[in-house]
Amino acid sequence: MKNQINYSSIIEAIFAVVIGQNALMLSQPVIAFLAKKISFIIFLVFMLIGIINTLTLIANWQQSKETENRYNKSLFIWDIITLAEFAFLTQILYGSFEGLKLLISERSILIIYSINYIMIYFSFVFWNQVSIHNSAEEEFQYIKKAIKINYIVIITLLVMLIATFTSLEIIWYISFFFSAFIQIIALFFYYYNNMRGEH
Repeated sequence: MKNQINYSSIIEAIFAVVIGQNALMLSQPVIAFLAKKISFIIFLVFMLIGIINTLTLIANWQQSKETENRYNKSLFIWDIITLAEFAFLTQILYGSFEGLKLLISERSILIIYSINYIMIYFSFVFWNQVSIHNSAEEEFQYIKKAIKINYIVIITLLVMLIATFTSLEIIWYISFFFSAFIQIIALFFYYYNNMRGEH
């Protein structure tokens, strides 16, 4: 029990730091947009990334807390890997601004986002595969659904990644907004089931 409490305390502190880092990242495009240094579409992309980051981090945090009675070293390691991926993404996006100037291209932002979120969702799959052991039957069924949804999100992110290598800029953004929509649906699935007390 002592080790479980230590793992939980450490991971909660790291979650809080990464959520704070995400909030700091969001300040950059807001200031740049208000100063008319970036387009509305880029501003919208950053806002959606920030919202998805926040909702995904909170969902991940809650899921870790809900498995506290069987939280172990393996789950802790996968949480650390996932949070490192989030931290890397937010740091890259935060560092993409110098003052009010965006230093990297729109295509680069979308490529970085899709690659990082593919890794994040694969981490979720592995986390759930570890978590599914010793789970109750009702929770077992929920985790199986969650894994399937994770794979659907991964597919949309792969499609988005491929689309960003096409020459049509509108295709980049359509694929991004579609993937973001699917991720929001996946998050709704989690929060809805959580409110119903199924997980």
